[in-house]
Amino acid sequence: MINPISDVNSRLADEKEQRLKRIRLIERETAEQAPIWAAKQATLYPTAIPISQTPTLGQIITEETQKGLTNEDTLYQRAEQKLKQIADNANVEYILDRLDVAELSYVVNNWDGLLKEITEKFNKTGLQKDMFIVLVKKRAESLFN
Repeated sequence: MINPISDVNSRLADEKEQRLKRIRLIERETAEQAPIWAAKQATLYPTAIPISQTPTLGQIITEETQKGLTNEDTLYQRAEQKLKQIADNANVEYILDRLDVAELSYVVNNWDGLLKEITEKFNKTGLQKDMFIVLVKKRAESLFN
């Protein structure tokens, strides 16, 4: 039998998450529309002097990209996508649970080099998940120190 209280709580938690996603989407759209509106105003009224410094669309996209590079959830998802190329879901989860943010960043940003090294060194013997974790931790530590 389904517990009605837990069902209600899970539904409320899901609704809260959906509201927060909608709010973030509205904030993003508002930020993106400001430079588009300013550009249209400049073409309609070429002699008008702009009063505020509206950031360009390129600056907004760059800021959004930078936020994504440091966001832990985004890093986790990107690392998960990369690791699924070489491992099954259980091993991917095992590896991701043992890496911190800096190490996830290393995996995402240095994936091609890491993959090349793995295929060259461990092609015949295979690579255990714990050895992979140690390898990533050492490389990330040496890079960030």
